[in-house]
Amino acid sequence: MSRSFWLAAQALVALTLMAGCGPSLVPVQGKVTVDGLPLTTGNITYYPADGKAQDETNVGYATVQSDGTYKLADGKTGIAAGKYKVVITAGMPSNPADPYSVPISLVNSQFSELARTPLEVEVSPDAPADRYDLKVTK
Repeated sequence: MSRSFWLAAQALVALTLMAGCGPSLVPVQGKVTVDGLPLTTGNITYYPADGKAQDETNVGYATVQSDGTYKLADGKTGIAAGKYKVVITAGMPSNPADPYSVPISLVNSQFSELARTPLEVEVSPDAPADRYDLKVTK
């Protein structure tokens, strides 16, 4: 076989091996409380705090469960280690009898906007159990 065939084969093997490479993902889970009580609905999004381009390894999404807990998982479990700004969106209809009524926010609006949120978290593999608990106000 020709030398170019072997070079092409080696390149293909190298590319195949590298395709699975990427940053290790750190599992992230916590509890959200609003004025000391569990948030019972909503969404959590972790964005890179340093303004890096957002991709599937450094943006995390979670749905808040009825007990206030959340776990970042959107086709994968966790995100790459680093500093993140956290956004919480949670609302309910102003008129429970009309699901199309104007929604009211369950958290202070500053926590729902990336540019204003004061929530910043350092994601690391050796984080203490409560590192990702989020305490906010209405």
